[in-house]
Parts: sequence; structure tokens; C-alpha cells
Amino acid sequence: MEITEFRNSLWEHFRYLRMSMDALFRPIVEDLGLTMLQARILIEVQAAGRITVGELGETIGSGSGNASTMCKRLEQLGCVRRERAASDERVVYVSLTPEGESILAAMDSEVTRRYAKVLANWPAEDFAAVHAGTQKIREILDALRANANTKGG
Repeated sequence: MEITEFRNSLWEHFRYLRMSMDALFRPIVEDLGLTMLQARILIEVQAAGRITVGELGETIGSGSGNASTMCKRLEQLGCVRRERAASDERVVYVSLTPEGESILAAMDSEVTRRYAKVLANWPAEDFAAVHAGTQKIREILDALRANANTKGG
């Protein structure tokens, strides 16, 4: 596959995934009083357990200043706790509060209610194939990133 074809394919799939995620999850997220970005931050914090604002900014593809602003808002909503590192006060850690955990549990329950029956129609082999395909995409992208870090090899 030519690099241009690969790039175009990735962009097309990324756009489709983003639009689909938005269509499937935005109504659920908004019913819980969150934006899609706020929900994504909560999910990332949950996955990490505890994460710095800088790491969170990298994970969501935003600067640390924007991530900091989003975390302040989520703290006001009672969803996250922000704590300065004792060793370096410039570093701020973010973790979920019980309220944040509760919101994510409600989100999971609603996603299950809406979509579990549909997903039950697909065999496990299909999910395994999707997983294998996404793992292969990660391998290729990691190799490209490693090459980019060496200024083109």
C-alpha cells in the first residue's frame, strides 16, 4: 500500500469512528450533564487511576493548559479531585471522586441498556478480528512514530 493511500485510509476511518462515537455516545453523555470531551477525560482518568494534567493533555491531544481548564470544570462538578505533587507544586494530579465514578457507572449502564442486544448478534471471532486489526494499526503507527523521531530514518 502506498503511504498516501494508507494516510487517506487512516483519516477516513478516524473520521468515521469520531462521527460514530459522537452519534452513539453524545446523547448519553449529555443526559449526564457532560460534554464528550469531559466524558473522555473521566474515562482516561479512570483508566489511569491517577494522572498528571500534562499527561492527560497529551492523551486527549490537547495542551496542558486546556486540560487544566477542563479539569477545573470537572472539579467544580464534583467529578475529579486535583492535587499538587508534594515534590513539585507545578505538577497537578487528577483522580476521580466517588461522583465521577458514579457518573461513569451510569454511562456504562446506559450504554449496556442501549447497545448490548445489538452487540450480542456478533460472534466473538468478529470482536477478536477487530481487536487484532486495531493492534496491527497500533504496531504500524508506533513504527512510523519511531521513524519520525529519528528524522526520517
